[in-house]
Amino acid sequence: MTIHHRLGSARLLVTAGLALALTAGAAPAAAAPPLDPTPPHTTGPATGPATAAPEASTSTVTLLTGDRFQVDIDERGRQQVSRLPGGGPAGGTFSQFTLGGDTYVVPSEAVPYLGKTIDLRLFNVGYLVRAKLDDERSATLPVTVRAGRAQAEALPGTSVTAAAGSAATATVTKKEAPALGRLLAETWRAAKGDAVGTLPGIERIELAVPDGAPEPPPSPLATDKPADQPTAKKDGGELSYYMLTVDSIARDGTPGTMIGAVQNVSDGALATFAFAYPGEGKKSFMVPEGTYSIMASVLTAPATDLTSETALVIEPEVRVGADTSVVLDARKAVRYRPELASPPRAPLIRSESLSFVRTSAAGDETGIGPSGLLAGFIWKTYSDPVTGNPDLYVTPTRRVKKGDFKFTGFTLLAENADSGPEMGATYKLVFAYGDAVPRRLTPVVRKSELATVRSTLYNTASDAASPGPVTRGSFVFLPWGWSDVNHGYLPAAGDRVDYVYSTRPGETYWQHVMAADTNEVILGERRKLRPGQEIREVWNLGPPGRRRRPPPTCRRPCSASAARAARWTNPCCRCAWRAGRARWARST
Repeated sequence: MTIHHRLGSARLLVTAGLALALTAGAAPAAAAPPLDPTPPHTTGPATGPATAAPEASTSTVTLLTGDRFQVDIDERGRQQVSRLPGGGPAGGTFSQFTLGGDTYVVPSEAVPYLGKTIDLRLFNVGYLVRAKLDDERSATLPVTVRAGRAQAEALPGTSVTAAAGSAATATVTKKEAPALGRLLAETWRAAKGDAVGTLPGIERIELAVPDGAPEPPPSPLATDKPADQPTAKKDGGELSYYMLTVDSIARDGTPGTMIGAVQNVSDGALATFAFAYPGEGKKSFMVPEGTYSIMASVLTAPATDLTSETALVIEPEVRVGADTSVVLDARKAVRYRPELASPPRAPLIRSESLSFVRTSAAGDETGIGPSGLLAGFIWKTYSDPVTGNPDLYVTPTRRVKKGDFKFTGFTLLAENADSGPEMGATYKLVFAYGDAVPRRLTPVVRKSELATVRSTLYNTASDAASPGPVTRGSFVFLPWGWSDVNHGYLPAAGDRVDYVYSTRPGETYWQHVMAADTNEVILGERRKLRPGQEIREVWNLGPPGRRRRPPPTCRRPCSASAARAARWTNPCCRCAWRAGRARWARST
């Protein structure tokens, strides 16, 4: 968790984070709302090989629903997909997963029809590019409609080119495809019972392979396969798909807005989805049978509303073996608010952050790593005077049985100010909870549990006046990651004290760092610090032959004559500052 204390810098970082989220759309990522689920190798079920990796390319694909996506393919054949503006009525919500090396993108208005009325291969954007059905090379999508000619022609944007019996060969004009998407959405929402996922008079809409195009990989859905085609297997059984619906309740009891991710705990390449910034409401995914982790910040309003209250809600193991609905209830969240048993009299400036990482059995990671500053801004799991978000809440969890889960809280306190020469002592508290979120997150840290770091900071020897060091910070290394836990922008040169604490002192390494007034970064020793331990560090003093002790603190007024005398000899820090020559921190 990097903490910057200039307001302009913090705003710039927020803007960068939001831009990252907006360009990501609802695609997967590691340590943040997901960006790209496609691994360097294929870990999905053997659903038939994709063709040899092509040259790197960028294409635009319009789907049956009118939704438009940019498909980037690199030299190794890996595919990355991002949603483009306009198109279908789904409002940007869609499911995305990788199977057999290809990426499938299914807009939410089409999800209920999979396995019943619509062929999943129509949403295989990697194959659509290989078949030259991208927008640059085709203005239509070829389909087979299993219905009478009149029923097929009644579908919006559909033109029948041939008909025989109960099947019609047709094309869907891409410019008119959004009307078909609206029909799917309206029919789905109005249907009840067994009628959900069906279109009146239409048995099936399937992909028709153009002449000269490569054969598409077989669909993972059994209902999409010809009788003589083998069924894809996973762990010795048929790969079954079900509807996973995620909804939320905010802390005030109103319907929530979610920013977060859904991850397949067995293998993130099978299914990893996101709730994109600035937040989404109820959402449905078509997912393969398995165990899922659902982690989301539940807000009372979209994240663009700075008055929105938030809570991190984590359901790390949800079993999906049938159509499943999950409600993320932020009312169950507890407050994260550590305190000092003996706080100083000076006012304390507080910054806090929550880190949580869910790792699948295959090694895929989703969440916010300890060093994930931008992701913390996006998920609203970072609290600081700059953000205007004073409180953090999170739901307790149990230890997971599949994969791994790590949770960490960071609390930073600074006397008087969080930056500048007036900043006093700082407190860097790390709560390395690890395998679960506890039920109580308001610990009180006693003075005897703190390790004390006393430091002397020197400026670089120079005839030019210097305002002092640029930064004084700390790195903390945990068994599951690292973070830079910092108060300390523009500290005063001279003596200072910092206190550190970890719930796992035997597993936590601390390393302090200083950026000198020349912007040179100096790293200290990496070491463990025990409760009650006190160490002393000297920074930027120079070679042993040129060392000089820092002067005593100036206790008398600094007159003009004293300032002139201080040019080379006066040890008084205050006078030397005014003289602007031969700073007392290090002699030439």
